[in-house]
Amino acid sequence: MREATVLLVEGKRAGNETLATALRKEGLLVCLFHTGSSAYAWSKENGPDIIVFDASTMRSSGVRSCRRLRSIMPDTPMIHCREEGEMEDNSAEADVYLERPFTARKVM
Repeated sequence: MREATVLLVEGKRAGNETLATALRKEGLLVCLFHTGSSAYAWSKENGPDIIVFDASTMRSSGVRSCRRLRSIMPDTPMIHCREEGEMEDNSAEADVYLERPFTARKVM
């Protein structure tokens, strides 16, 4: 059985305690990108099992990037993470929306 592949878009300001590290500890194969554009380019050639877009570590809400990813992977589950108290905007077309703080276990 192969490892599940996670496409993770996480900003550089995530610091040392990144979601990528936590997901790898859970035994997942994590393909990490720091921009939605680079994740989109990779996704056109590859098929992850799940997409996690951690907008809480980025400078944008990630809505446009999530929509672009959804356009080429309409059936791939997507989790959109955002800052605590951020205005609810569910237009990213994600399947699940998580608000910080959360644990890697909750993402799983």
